[in-house]
Amino acid sequence: MRCSLCSLTAIALLFSITPISAQGTAQDLSKSSPVVSVGADAGYDSSSENGAVGSIFFALGLKSAYFDLGAKLSLQSNSKYAPAEANLPGKEFFGLYFLMEEGDLGFHAGPLALKAGRFAHYDVIDSPYSLFVNGMGQTALLANLRYEDDFFFYETRWVELNHRSAAVTAAWPQGYIDRGANIKTYGFKLNPSMRLGFQDSAVYTGRNFDYEYFLSPIPQYFLQYAKTNEGRPWTTGGNEGNMIGAFWDWERSDGISLNAQVLMDDFNIHFIAPDTPWQPWKLAWTFGGRARTSLGNFGFYHAGATKYTFEPISMKDPANWEGKAYGYTYYPDTRFNYDDAGADLREISIEDNALGYIYGENNIAFRGDWRNSLSGFDLMAALEFRLMGSNSPANPWQDSDYHPGDGSHLLDDAVLEKRFLASFDASRQFGNWRLGLMLKGGVAFDALELREPTEGGTSDGDKYIWLYAPKKGNTIPIFRLTIGGSYAWKMR
Repeated sequence: MRCSLCSLTAIALLFSITPISAQGTAQDLSKSSPVVSVGADAGYDSSSENGAVGSIFFALGLKSAYFDLGAKLSLQSNSKYAPAEANLPGKEFFGLYFLMEEGDLGFHAGPLALKAGRFAHYDVIDSPYSLFVNGMGQTALLANLRYEDDFFFYETRWVELNHRSAAVTAAWPQGYIDRGANIKTYGFKLNPSMRLGFQDSAVYTGRNFDYEYFLSPIPQYFLQYAKTNEGRPWTTGGNEGNMIGAFWDWERSDGISLNAQVLMDDFNIHFIAPDTPWQPWKLAWTFGGRARTSLGNFGFYHAGATKYTFEPISMKDPANWEGKAYGYTYYPDTRFNYDDAGADLREISIEDNALGYIYGENNIAFRGDWRNSLSGFDLMAALEFRLMGSNSPANPWQDSDYHPGDGSHLLDDAVLEKRFLASFDASRQFGNWRLGLMLKGGVAFDALELREPTEGGTSDGDKYIWLYAPKKGNTIPIFRLTIGGSYAWKMR
């Protein structure tokens, strides 16, 4: 089960429709029914500005043989984003803001499926630490085309990152530059329960969509070089980056499931050819699995990434640094403007900004969890440890404007963050109602803090895009408790 199930505010509508056959189509389609649900939760979150948090949501879902529809709108009170404007005293909507969580259409026929709109998306492996797509299940505007048969599957996914942005920061006085991403997956079924495959991703700037990256099945690593090199009339320049990787998973018949994934950007061969450049390896990895036993479903996962892995490669050219903002993030900055004037800049967390691995670069993480159903309750408990150094999602080479030239780096900072986190979820179905509780607690020692770069740099990107770094003695307690419920109504 994906870790997005830990959030009560993301309670989904799940219902089954019998697939239609060539005969009896009209009869089977009559079984399809829209499902409307409403829900709310309330509680306390130590990371919230006001402490108290709460939300309400409205959702609509439909699944049928050839067509799916999903919509979900929520109203949030956690002060994470600015309140909605309203014609009220104070010009705001009671400190609340609206969040579009879903709005998508799906079409599927035989081995082909297309889904487009805004929805939560996940990687090919089922892991909270997946590398090419954030395992938290971030929502984004995207289109996903998939083909699958009994031996081969292929998926091409476009993700809009930024378009017509009005998010004004010190680095981006005109708003974030237009950016988009594409993720491709090529997989083979070695047997009915084991899969092996290749993945690659591209992030580009100056536009939010690229037809060739989405439509061409040629790996994007080669598309990048064919499209961007100078000396040809179709060149698009060098404002795009690419990562490659591989995955493997195995769903065994005895209740054990295993998976692994690796992602790589830059690498060096200095260890066998000392005269070659000694740039850092940009590498991330993860492995884990689950075991179904009489005591419940147990899971263990590990992941890590070297320093600089998900950063863009250079922003030192003051004339074209904006075009180099192709870090593997949803936003090309670590801050956004909370007010219209841009005077109140708030941080974008690493977890919210990461397009790929949830914790970004320069860290290792371990997670164990347990799931079971007891006396009608669906239960989940988890423990996690994260060791993290400095992390710069959007400013390349952190405090420098070029790589250090001394090879790869991992957790070699003078101070490292040590974070321990425990969580517990419980929920139960009562007819059309589902009630639940979520509890999370922990502590971060020498916790990360967002700070400005220590060196001036030559471009606004180098100078004004802040980065995260552990701070000695910065101890931050973590506590969140929410209770909530939802009601789902099948309309026929």
